[in-house]
Amino acid sequence: MNSLPVQPVATTPRKFNKIWIIVIILLILLCLCLLVVGVAAYFYIQKSNLGIGNVFNATQTPQSNEVNPGAEIRSEDGGYSFKMIPDYKINTFMSMPGVTLLIPTDNHKDMIGDGPEIALVGWVNSTSLSFEESASQDYDQDIKHYKATRIDEQQVSVLGLKGIAYDYEYEISGAGKIKAREIYVMVNAKQIFMIDCKSREGDWDKTLADFETLTNSVTFFEPIPSPTLAPVQSPTKIP
Repeated sequence: MNSLPVQPVATTPRKFNKIWIIVIILLILLCLCLLVVGVAAYFYIQKSNLGIGNVFNATQTPQSNEVNPGAEIRSEDGGYSFKMIPDYKINTFMSMPGVTLLIPTDNHKDMIGDGPEIALVGWVNSTSLSFEESASQDYDQDIKHYKATRIDEQQVSVLGLKGIAYDYEYEISGAGKIKAREIYVMVNAKQIFMIDCKSREGDWDKTLADFETLTNSVTFFEPIPSPTLAPVQSPTKIP
């Protein structure tokens, strides 16, 4: 009796099975690695200076002496306003009616010294002195205060108003030569405005450019002295 031939059953090669096993193992290991890295990164960020909390801190409202460039600053006591210039801040150490002192933002001493610095002062002339006499008297006081050398005097105009510009220089021990410029403006028959700048000789070109930018942004209005303070009679001398 003849029997039918037995047909062999096809089997999956063992090599093919091993490849899939290796792939699955590698995927599992990759997932574990990603999980470990994610957990480690989470704890690292929580403890490091790169955390999300610090990013929000960087966008918090700046301190009172840190004003964004272009922002308008008004001195009600002094009767003037100006646009803040880049890289400067208001020196809160000099807080007096009618006086605003600007120093570079990288100056952490917050004290008056060898500059660079720009000061703005507005006051009401309650004396019988004319504008020219008042400006000359105040300028003479600065010359004596700093023991400075007079360099130049010239007529200028600020917003179409009469002004006088004075240049002078003096020495500071340990800092060398300091250069300075003062501009007095007759806002009206009684109201006077003064803006000055000073810096070491090596910083003068940059300081003078900042000074001119600031001066060109100034506007005037009637001063409103605080009812608890006497009206500003003359600018307070800046050491």
